[in-house]
Amino acid sequence: GASVGVSLAFAYFVHVSAVHHGQMVERITPYNAAMQTEEVRKQWDITTPEGHAKIEKEIARQASMFGYTADFALLAIGAVLGLPVLMLMGGRKRNSQDQKDEATPTLMVAE
Repeated sequence: GASVGVSLAFAYFVHVSAVHHGQMVERITPYNAAMQTEEVRKQWDITTPEGHAKIEKEIARQASMFGYTADFALLAIGAVLGLPVLMLMGGRKRNSQDQKDEATPTLMVAE
């Protein structure tokens, strides 16, 4: 039961992260005007291995954030949709003896 839910949530996280990673990576080119500004080149110079590693790390971080957000939304929707089922289930019916037993305090005497 629970392991299936965890597996589905993880698979959804990986899928969303990969999709967003691909969408962000395709915009990182030397021809992109945003990548040609001086401030961006100081931090993420895509012509050097260090700059390439830095921008890859940032893209992976942001793609993961998209994945976590989508996973949270999926789990929240699932929880909200599950509430009516819980309401229909109800609790066990208590008879008058159960209610008396709960209302009467019991004292433990140490010998």
